[in-house]
Amino acid sequence: MISLRQATSNAVPASRFATLTAFLTVVAGVMVLVGWAFDIAILKSILPGWVSMKANTAVCFILIGVALLFAARLASVPDPQRAASLFRFTRAFSGLAGLIGLLTLSEYIFGWDPGIDQWLFIEPAGTVGTSNPGRMAPETAFCFAALAVALWLSGSAYKSRLKILVAANVNLLVAALALAAMLSYATPVLGAYGWFGLTIMAMHTAILFTLLGMSVLRICWMPDTLAWAFDRKATAAFLSCVALLAIIGLTTSRAQFQLKATAHKIAYSEKAMGSNMELMLEVLAAQSHTRGYVITGDEGMMANYLAAKADSYAKLELLRKLVVDNPHAQREFAKIEVPAITLLNWLQQVIDARQSGVGADERNTMVRHGESLLKNLTDTVDQIDISNHRHVEQLQLVANNVSNTSFLIIVTGTLTGLLIVLTTIFKLNAVENERKRALAKLKHSEQNLAITLHSIGDAVIVTDPEGRVTQMNPTAERLSGWTLTDAMGHRLTEVFRIINATTRVTVPDPVQLVMERGQVVGLANHTVLLARSGEEYQIADSAAPIRNPEGKIVGVVLVFSDVTEKYRAEDALRLTRFSVEAASDALFWITPDARIVDVNAAACRTLGYSREELQHLSVPDVDAHYNAALWPQHFAELRRRGSMTFESEQRTKDGRLFPVEIVANYVKYGDEERNCAFVRDITERKQAEARFKEYMESYRAVTQSANDAIISIDSTGNIVRWNPASERFFGYTEDEIIGQEISMIVPQHYHTRHHEGLQKRVSDGASPLGGKSVEVSGRRKDGSEFPLELSVAQWKTEKGLFFTGILRDITERKLAEAELEKHRNHLEAMVESRTVELALAKEAAEAANLAKSAFLANMSHEIRTPMNGIIGMANILRREGVTSKQEKRLDVIDASAQHLLSVINNILDISKIEAGKFTLDETPIIVSSLMANVCSILSERAKAKNIRLLIEAEHLPHNLMGDPTRLQQALLNYATNAVKFTEQGTVLLRTILQEETAESLRLRFEVTDTGIGIAPQSLPRLFSAFEQADNSMNRKYGGTGLGLAITKRLAELMGGEVGVESTPGAGSTFWFTVKLKKYHGATFASTEAVVDAEMEVRRRYAGQRILVVDDEPVNREIALIQLEAVDMVADTAEDGAEAVAMARKNSYVAIFMDMQMPKLNGLEATQEIRQLAGYRDTPIIAMTANVFADDKIQCLNAGMNDFLIKPFNPDEFFATLLRSLSRSAG
Repeated sequence: MISLRQATSNAVPASRFATLTAFLTVVAGVMVLVGWAFDIAILKSILPGWVSMKANTAVCFILIGVALLFAARLASVPDPQRAASLFRFTRAFSGLAGLIGLLTLSEYIFGWDPGIDQWLFIEPAGTVGTSNPGRMAPETAFCFAALAVALWLSGSAYKSRLKILVAANVNLLVAALALAAMLSYATPVLGAYGWFGLTIMAMHTAILFTLLGMSVLRICWMPDTLAWAFDRKATAAFLSCVALLAIIGLTTSRAQFQLKATAHKIAYSEKAMGSNMELMLEVLAAQSHTRGYVITGDEGMMANYLAAKADSYAKLELLRKLVVDNPHAQREFAKIEVPAITLLNWLQQVIDARQSGVGADERNTMVRHGESLLKNLTDTVDQIDISNHRHVEQLQLVANNVSNTSFLIIVTGTLTGLLIVLTTIFKLNAVENERKRALAKLKHSEQNLAITLHSIGDAVIVTDPEGRVTQMNPTAERLSGWTLTDAMGHRLTEVFRIINATTRVTVPDPVQLVMERGQVVGLANHTVLLARSGEEYQIADSAAPIRNPEGKIVGVVLVFSDVTEKYRAEDALRLTRFSVEAASDALFWITPDARIVDVNAAACRTLGYSREELQHLSVPDVDAHYNAALWPQHFAELRRRGSMTFESEQRTKDGRLFPVEIVANYVKYGDEERNCAFVRDITERKQAEARFKEYMESYRAVTQSANDAIISIDSTGNIVRWNPASERFFGYTEDEIIGQEISMIVPQHYHTRHHEGLQKRVSDGASPLGGKSVEVSGRRKDGSEFPLELSVAQWKTEKGLFFTGILRDITERKLAEAELEKHRNHLEAMVESRTVELALAKEAAEAANLAKSAFLANMSHEIRTPMNGIIGMANILRREGVTSKQEKRLDVIDASAQHLLSVINNILDISKIEAGKFTLDETPIIVSSLMANVCSILSERAKAKNIRLLIEAEHLPHNLMGDPTRLQQALLNYATNAVKFTEQGTVLLRTILQEETAESLRLRFEVTDTGIGIAPQSLPRLFSAFEQADNSMNRKYGGTGLGLAITKRLAELMGGEVGVESTPGAGSTFWFTVKLKKYHGATFASTEAVVDAEMEVRRRYAGQRILVVDDEPVNREIALIQLEAVDMVADTAEDGAEAVAMARKNSYVAIFMDMQMPKLNGLEATQEIRQLAGYRDTPIIAMTANVFADDKIQCLNAGMNDFLIKPFNPDEFFATLLRSLSRSAG
C-alpha cells in the first residue's frame, strides 16, 4: 500500500497542471451553458456545422472540474484529516458526473428515456451530429463514468498498486477515446461510412477529455508503480496497440449502435408503408360501399361504409402516433392525411346527397369527383411508398457499409495489432535476454564491487535518494560503530553523525547537499565523525550522486577515510615547517656535490638572497672557507658520524663576511643523501667574547687597583679570588687565603648565621642581600674586628654558583656618623620649634582669608541691597512715564549703578580665582551668538563714539561645550577696553580655529582696535590685578585694572593663554585662547525663541497669588509694584516666621524668599514651608544679595527652586518667575 503522504509528495509537480485543467474545464462548462441560455452558437460549438456540446455535458464538466480541483489540492495538504475531507468532496462531485454518464449509457443500451436529456434546455430536432436531441454521445457518457472511477481510485487515502494501475489505464482510455473523436473531425471518410449515424462527441468536449485524462493520470501517477521501463520502440508499439484497440472498440460499438439504429429505421419505414397500405384499403372499401349504397340504396352497404370509415380514421390516428417523434415522417403523414380526410368527407357528402334525394345525374357527377380524389390519394401514397422504399434501400446500404467497414477495420486492426504484438514480443524477448545477461553481468559486478568495498581502506556508505543506508563496507562499519544489518534502512544522519571540529556544530547532511546540487560534494576540513561508541575520528570525505542511464539520481555514495593520524602528521609537519621558517638560525639542505637545494627564510634574510637565488647556488658561493679537495672527505666523515659542529665564515650577497657556527646533520631518505646544516650567525658571540676578554683584563686591572676589598667565593664558601685591597684590610696574602673558608675573616660569633645564609642562597637561588648594601663586621689576621659595608653579587658558570663581595672599610664613616648624630638631634629640635611657628602663621593666614571672604561677602551684600532699590526704583519711574530730561537722568543713575555693580563683580571674581574657588560651568556654546551678544551690549556706546563694531568668525560646529557666561565675560572685557580707548575707527572681533580633534578644538579670540595703543614697557604688567598701562589713564578713562587680570585667569581655567600686540598711536590686538570640548550627540540650535517673560506672566498667571519675603521694605515694595503690574496678587512678609504663618494660612503659586532675615532666615523658612500641605512642589525663588556659589548651593539644598541675585531688573525678575512657574506646571 502507498500512503497518502507518499502519493501527495509524488503528485506535487502535477498539481499545478491539474489545477489549471480544472479551472479551464469549469470555465468551458459555464460558457457552454451561457451559450445554451442565450442561444450563442459559437459557445455551443467551436465552428458552424460542428457538433455542439450538450447542456448536460457542460454540467458534467463543471462537476468533474470541481472534483479535479479538490483532487489537485490533495498534493499540498499534509494533514490527513483535511485530505480525507477533500477526498469526500472529490468523490461527491465526480460520482454525480459519473451517475449522469451511466444513466445516458443506459438510454443507448436499453432504449429507455429517464428524462435527463433535455431537463435544462430543449434542443431542436435535426441538429447536426445528433440522433437524440439533448443527449450526449455514448463515448462522452462513458468518459464521464470512467473519469469518476479514476478520481475515486486516485483520491483514496491508501492506494494499492491495483488501484493505481486501474486508474492509470482508465485515464489512458479516456484520452484515447477523446483523441479518436478529434480524429473523426480530421477524417471525413469515417463520417461517410456511418460514423455520424449517432450523436458524436463535440470537438471542445474531446479536447477537455484529453486534458482531463492527462491531468488525472498525472495526479495518480506513482513512479514506483508506473515507472516506464520500455524503450521508445516498445513504447510506440504499445501506444499503437492501444490506439488500434481504441479504434476497433469505437468502431465495433458504433457499428453495433449504427446497425441497431438502422434496423430500427428500416422496421419503422416498413411499418409505415404497411400502415399506409392498410389506410388505402380501408379508404377503398369505404368508397366501394358508398358507391354500392348510392346505386342500390342497400342499408347493408351503408353499414359497411360506416365500418370502413371508422377503420380509416383509426388507421389515420395510428399513423399520427407512429410519426409523432419523426419530423420527416410527420411531413409524409401530412401529405396522406389531407387527401384521405378530404376523400372521406366527400364520401359522407355523397351519402348525404343520396339520402336527401338528389338526382341520379348529380349523384353520378359526385361519384366521379370522388374517384378523382381517390386517385389523388392513391398517387400520394404511391409516392410516399416509393420514397420509403428508397429510404429503406439507403438504410440497408448504410448498414452494409457499416458492416463492411467495421469488418475491414476490425480485421485490419487485428492483423496490424497481431503484427505489432509479435514484433514487440520478439523485441521484448531480445530485451529480456539482454536483461538477463546484464543482470548476470551486474551480479558479477556487484560481487566485484562488494569485494572491492571490503578490501579498500576507505569507508563507503551507499544510500537511496531519501538518505536511507543501503550498503556499507567493513571500514565504514568500524568507523561508524554500526553494522550493515543495524544501519540498513536508517537515515544517514543517524549512522553518519558529523560535526565541525572547531565549533562542534552539526555539519549539513551530504546526501541532502548532493540531492540539492546534483553534483559531487566534499566536506569542509576539520570534520569529526561521532561513532556509535562515542569515539571521534577526523575524516575527509566526499559524496557523489548515483545516476541511472536516464541521468536521474537513484542514490548517493559517500566515501570517507580516517585522517586523524594524517592530520596529526600534517600538523606536526606544519609545525616543523613553521618552526624551521620561524627559526632565527639559517637552514641549508645540501647535496653530496655541494649544491644547495632548499633553504629557510632565515638563510635568505641572513645572506640577502631570495630562496630561488639560493636554490641555484652551491656551498662555495656562500662559504668563505670551502675547500673543494676536502669536501668529499668532509661529507664522508659526516655520513660516518651523523652530526658535526664547526665554525666557518659565510659571504653575503653584497660580499660581507661574518662568522658562523655550523651544525651539520646527515639525512637520508630513499636513495637521496642530504646535509641538513643549521647555520647560526655568531658575530655577536664573537664580539661578546672579545668584549669579555677585554672586560676580564679591565676587571683584573680594576680589582688590582681598587681601594675596596673584592673577594669571590664558590658555593661551598671557599675563597677563589682575593685582590690587594683585601690583603690590606685583613692582613692575609693571596697565597695564604685562596682555597680557605670565608669564615676565616668572619668574627666567631657570626659563623653560624653566615653559614645558614650561604646554604639558603645556594639551595633556593635567592639573590644575596636583594641588591642592597649591608653593614657587617670583619676579622683581621690579628683577630681584631672592624666595621665593613658589604655588597654581594652572584654569578653562575659551568663550574657552579659563585658569589662576589665588595667590602669597604667604614671605620672613619662610623666616627663621622656619630658626630653627625649629635648635630641631627640639635637640628630636629630647631625644626620642631619652626614647625610650631609656621602652624601659628598658617592659622593666622586662614583667619585673615576668612575675614577677607566675610568682608567681601558682607560688602557685596551691603552694596547690592541698596543697589536693588536704586535700580528697581529707576525702572519703576521709567515705566510710569518721564520726560526726556528725566529719562537721561535715569540713564545716568542706571549706568552708574551698573558700573558699581561691575566693580563689585570683578572684585568678587578675582577674589574667587585667587582663593581657588572659582569653577566653570559646562553647557552648550554657540560662538557666533556669543560674539553677537558682545557687540549688542557695546553697540550704543560704540555708536556714541562713531566706532564701527565688526565680527570676523570662522564657521564652527554647534556641538561645543563650555562656560558661555565666562567666555562672554572674557571677550567683553577686551571689547569694552577697545571701545573705551578708541576715539574713532573700528573695533574688530575675530575667531580663529587653531586646532581640532574628534573630542575638542582650540579657538583664538582676538579684539583689534584703532585706539591709542600701548607703550612696549607697559605690556608686561597689563594682565596683573589692579594694574594699568599708565596710572594717568585711570584719571582719564577710569577702571579698576581687574578686567584684563580676570580675562587671563578665565583663559587659563579654560585651558588657554592670553597676549597682546600693540603699537602706540595705531591700536592694539588683545587675544586669548580656549579649549572647548565637543558634545557627541544632538547639535544645538543656533538661535532661541525670544519670549517676553513679562507679557507671558500676565497672560498665563494674572490673578494668581504670590508671597514676597524680605526684611527690606524697599525690596518688598519693588517686587510688589512689579507683580501688580502684571495683574498678580502679592502678599509680603518681613521675616521667615511671618512667611511660614502666611503660607499656612494662604495658598501661593510661588514665593520669593530672602536669605538673611531676623527671627527665621530664608533657608529655615523654606524647609518649614516644604513641610506644609500643598507646598511640596510650589516654586520658592531665592531673592538675595549673596552671590557666592556656596550661597546658591545652600538655597537649593534647603528646597528652593531658583536663585535671583540682587540687584535685578524687571526682565530678570519676570524671566525667573516664568521659568519657575512653567516648571511647576509642566
